[in-house]
Order: sequence, then C-alpha cells, then structure tokens
Amino acid sequence: MLNTAAGWALLPFAALLAMVGENLLLPLATPPSYWSDFEVWWLVSYWAMWWLVWLPLLAVSRWGKWTQGLQTCAVAGWVYACLLFNAMDNGQVYAPVAKTLTLAMMTAVSLRAMTWQPEKLRRSVAWHSMALAVFGLMWTSWLGRLGEQYASGVWAQWAQLAVPMLLWCAFTAWRNHPRLQPRAVYWQWGSLAAAALAVLWLLTANWVAPRESGLPYLPLLNPLELATAAIVWQAWRWCALWLPEFAPDAKKLRIALPSALALFAVSALVMRV
Repeated sequence: MLNTAAGWALLPFAALLAMVGENLLLPLATPPSYWSDFEVWWLVSYWAMWWLVWLPLLAVSRWGKWTQGLQTCAVAGWVYACLLFNAMDNGQVYAPVAKTLTLAMMTAVSLRAMTWQPEKLRRSVAWHSMALAVFGLMWTSWLGRLGEQYASGVWAQWAQLAVPMLLWCAFTAWRNHPRLQPRAVYWQWGSLAAAALAVLWLLTANWVAPRESGLPYLPLLNPLELATAAIVWQAWRWCALWLPEFAPDAKKLRIALPSALALFAVSALVMRV
C-alpha cells in the first residue's frame, strides 16, 4: 500500500515540474542575444532537470520493479511533448538542438518505461495508442516547424513528411515484429494514420505552388517528384498487405488508391513542366 501511494505521489510532481518550466522552455519571446544571464541559467537548469530527474528515476523504477515509477516516467514523456508543442506557438524556435535532444531523450524514456511494465500494462492498447499519438504528432509538428525556420522551399516540405513516411514504412516492414505490439495499435491503426498523413502531404505539396529546391529543375529527378514517387510506391505496397487483412471487402482499393495518387501526381507534374 505504501509503495502504491508513493508511486502515484510522483504524478503530481511530474505535473508540477512541467508547470514550473512552462514559461522557461522559451524564456520570453526574444532572440538568444537578448536573453539575460538569469534567463539562460534558468533555461539550462530546466533542461538539466529533465535529464537529471527522469533518467535516474527510470533506472530506479526498473531496478526496484516499481510499476508506478515506470508509469510516471511514461507520462512525463507525454507531458514534455505537450509542453514543447505549446511552446511552438510563441513564434520562432530557439535552442533547437537542446529541445530536440531532450524530446528524443523523453521519448526514449517514455517508450522504455512502457516496455518495462508488467505484462498486462506493457501490452495495453490504451498506453501504446496514447504514446503513438502524442509522439507521432509531436515529432511531425516539431520537425515541420524546424523545417520552416531553418530550411527553405521543398526541403521544408520534406521535413513535414519525414516522420509520417518513416513510421509508415517501419510499421509496414516490421508489422509482425514482437516490439511493435499490440499489433492493432501499430500495424492496423498506426500505419493507417501515417498513410493518411503522407497522402495528405502528397495532395497538398502537389496542389500548392511549387517551392524552390535550389537545384536545377529536372522532371522526375527533383525532391518533390522523388518524394511523390516514394509515397505512391509505399501506398501500393501497403495496400497489398493491409487491405486483405483488415478490409477484405475493399480489394478494389488495392489498385484504385495507388493508381489515383499516381494519376494526380502525373497531372501535377505536367502542370509544372
């Protein structure tokens, strides 16, 4: 009973840590050259707190088989992701390396904490669904924002596509891997969500005015067309595997969807030439 009470007492601590640092993640909406020494000190202290608190807590929880501690670590990753998402509304992204490394660390902490939980919780659909939704959307938004700020033209568009495309390909290639369990979360619904985001990117990128890539324009051999071809190929591959398993009555989509995407892409290519 005492162990349970102590374990759940850490959840308010995680929330308090997030609330204390919310205004410090992006201290004021000013460039780094205008930050005071006090603001920089608090910013560094805040990020150090995430590294110095959650990594040891994860290790202690694993060593002591502390279920509530592991759950707290998992939730802390979601809290940081949501906090970072909220901070992006303040305008430009400053200190991107520190934020990205901390997000990667908290993602790893959260996912590892989930895999170290007891069998029933480790395979919980609710836990894995929440983690996939939070981290998938956060990494997509975060890399998209970094692309808009530090890249230009079609390369910024590539940053928006990177996470959905990687997840789509990974969930397809490793659909039966024991690490990607529950299968319904990652293969059935996760790959479907990633496919939808990638297809939405294809439609948007080919519909709006083309962006410069900084390279000589060569039809079929430029970043936009290469990304489009990769999506069409992956859609063909994914439909052949996913539809027979989860939508056997929609076999016509196996050919119709990739063909429609290819036709749309070719039409957009003709308009750009």
